[in-house]
Amino acid sequence: MLSSRNGLSAIYSVPEDNLLSEFIIGSENFNDEAEEFARYIPTEKVIEISKKLNEINFQDYLKDFDMTNFAENGIYPDIWDYTEEKEEIMEELSEHFENLKEFYNKVAENKNIVVVTIC
Repeated sequence: MLSSRNGLSAIYSVPEDNLLSEFIIGSENFNDEAEEFARYIPTEKVIEISKKLNEINFQDYLKDFDMTNFAENGIYPDIWDYTEEKEEIMEELSEHFENLKEFYNKVAENKNIVVVTIC
């Protein structure tokens, strides 16, 4: 089950004013009764998230990168025991962050929404 930074299940709670959680799991429910996980992020929030992501120096986050911490917290995917691949994993995480940042920048520029579904 997905978990937000506040420890609540992402499926049953909507993050309140936490842009860095919202950009991953969305902010608004389409339908509270639906069994599928589907949320959206309105245009105004997309623009805020885009600005916030552009302020982040991801390399600062990687300075304290601790694979053991990810393993202990059950963070998906379960790759944290591959300590010999730490550098490659850090590089991949950086690339994925940059891709997400580019995506949000483009969506914000076009004044669209983001739809999040998690299967």
